[in-house]
Amino acid sequence: MSRSNAICLIDADVIAFAGASIGQDKVKDDDGEVTIDIHSFKGVASYIVHMVDSIMEACKTEVPPYMFLTGADNFRFEVATIKPYKGTRDKDKPFHLANARAFIQSRYNTYTSKGCEADDLLAMSMSSYRKQDVPSIICTVDKDLLQVEGWHYRWEGHNFGEVMPHFVDSLGTLEGEYDEGISEKTGKAYKRFIPKSLKGDGWLWFMAQTLVGDVVDNIPGLEGFGAKGAYEALHDVQSKAEALDIVVSLYQEKYGDTFEERLTEQARLVYMITERDPKSPDGLKHWSLEYGKESAKD
Repeated sequence: MSRSNAICLIDADVIAFAGASIGQDKVKDDDGEVTIDIHSFKGVASYIVHMVDSIMEACKTEVPPYMFLTGADNFRFEVATIKPYKGTRDKDKPFHLANARAFIQSRYNTYTSKGCEADDLLAMSMSSYRKQDVPSIICTVDKDLLQVEGWHYRWEGHNFGEVMPHFVDSLGTLEGEYDEGISEKTGKAYKRFIPKSLKGDGWLWFMAQTLVGDVVDNIPGLEGFGAKGAYEALHDVQSKAEALDIVVSLYQEKYGDTFEERLTEQARLVYMITERDPKSPDGLKHWSLEYGKESAKD
């Protein structure tokens, strides 16, 4: 695909939060009390413009980007029954966050989600553009969107590198690493899976997320199941249907007759919605086991 005319679909939530965060500093007074030192918004605005320009340059496009922000409502808060969705997030937001969002909305073509997240709008937009054969690329550092088939770009952060535009296919991949060596205490050889090494994309990444959950968003996944188990269960599969069968079997083994209810909750929390459903109360096509089986036929 030529990316010279691609539309950048940018996760503006991340840029707005990062920009607002550099607009303030936490400082301690003589008594050790933490206060917030607020800076001018000018630096925040400059950061946002610089980030958008840099993303477009990396994606080699001059087509005006589309920005996506999360609105007030999100169905996942109601779906989560085991743990509160995003229940561990810091409730205190950067002072300039509302200003950063308003600046983005005033300067760029911006879409704000209703009933879901910006991530879902990005996924739906990519899926729609692919059906129309319109060149587009998802631009974010959020690993969840790597589920979505299509072109992706990841900019550099403070603890991760830039990933240039690359294509994620429908099945996707799953990667992991083991740490091997000789124990200094016992003198015996060991081989340990490195949990943070679990990475992936496409359908396999979505299936892995239903098993391991997401610590950042307070999603538990399959009880007692970790990154090593997900990697060993899924990394060698050859089809979407095979991956789904494995996940279903693991949930059945754990929860018996209630497996579908448990699996559906976890899957709906991690699944990026890719299409709308006029028959649904909120107009969104939510994941279900039946829908998953149909999707796995692709």
